[in-house]
Amino acid sequence: MRNRATPFLINGDFAKFWFGLTFSEIGARGISLVFPLLAVLTLDASPSEVGYLNAAQFAPALIVPLLAGVWLDRRPRRPSLLLVHFGSMATLLAVAALLAAGNPMLGLFYAAAFVIGMFNAINGVSTQAYLPALVSQPQLVTANSRAQMTYAMVQVAAPGLGGILTGVLGGTRAVVFFLLCYAAAGCCVLAIRTRETLDPLPDKRGTFSLIREGMAFIARSPVLRVLTLQGTWINLFDQMVLTLWLLFALSDFGFSSGLFGIVMAVSGLGAIVGSMVARAVGDRLGNRRTIITGVAAGSVLLLAIPLVSGATWLAVAVSVLAFFGYSFGHTLANVFVVSTRQVITPNNLLGRVTATYRFAAFGAIPIGAALGGLAGEWFGLRTALVIGICLLNLGWVLSAVLLPADLDRLSRPAAAR
Repeated sequence: MRNRATPFLINGDFAKFWFGLTFSEIGARGISLVFPLLAVLTLDASPSEVGYLNAAQFAPALIVPLLAGVWLDRRPRRPSLLLVHFGSMATLLAVAALLAAGNPMLGLFYAAAFVIGMFNAINGVSTQAYLPALVSQPQLVTANSRAQMTYAMVQVAAPGLGGILTGVLGGTRAVVFFLLCYAAAGCCVLAIRTRETLDPLPDKRGTFSLIREGMAFIARSPVLRVLTLQGTWINLFDQMVLTLWLLFALSDFGFSSGLFGIVMAVSGLGAIVGSMVARAVGDRLGNRRTIITGVAAGSVLLLAIPLVSGATWLAVAVSVLAFFGYSFGHTLANVFVVSTRQVITPNNLLGRVTATYRFAAFGAIPIGAALGGLAGEWFGLRTALVIGICLLNLGWVLSAVLLPADLDRLSRPAAAR
């Protein structure tokens, strides 16, 4: 039941969960910038070595979620969050100790980035699978709005915080700061009193059989099937656009790296606004139309960017407006995509269904990045950007056509107060 004294926090255990999520996201986002910075500053790493380091951080997302989904459907999800937070803390403690001893190695950063990436991949599945145990179904949209608010705020602030701390405090102290964030996240989860009830799975079935069961559930569900295809499509061409946008902004618009960062930070505030108004928009439009509207808002305004030329102030204004709409729309849609998936999926399948969705959607990200780079070389940046944005817009058109008309009926508990 919602705690009337603290309606914004829903209830005490959700508040602890949310604070823990915030601390862990600060740690994950911040350290993702600190590692490449330290590799360059302390080891004079080459661009390709920095690229490999970034790949090491995201590579586990291609394999870990599917296995994590099976693991999480066989046991309570809370211990997995403790493993993620305290495991990440221990990994960063080892990195800080080696940095303090003056013996940094590139291999150390590769290994630590991969381990942290593995924990992050588990965390992404655990968080979404555990949340329904802390709130009632009518509170899921509100709870997911709070989570999306955290993702939005941290996405804007944490990378810059990592750069500032590295410059002001030095690499070792910056790593210590982020390991303390993970420690705080673990303590928040430890304080949660709610205990989960799980339907036991037959132990006779193997891992791959259980993975297939999660995939089959999505394949049989018209709603989940379309939402998974939509998420994969959007991430594929979203990453293509973002890869081209960085190059286009620096070359055609003439943005400095600092100006580019400011534009994206200001634009990122749209995600915070989207998470705050999701409840009200959903009440007015319903889940299905909110998802379609959010994806459309996150795509249509981007069409203005390759049409701009001339004064820098105009390019900045159009870019901020377009990416504000981008971050607002996609955050708004994500609140209802996640809530719908949580409502219509049985608890004993939620880990595997979440893992399958993230495997498909997140697995498209590195493909989209490579596709963007190749398209930029083949067609030129402006033409490739137009192609990418048009394909991204096709995603919401397909969603509008393919999303079942009865989505609101199926996910009504998530939209109810």
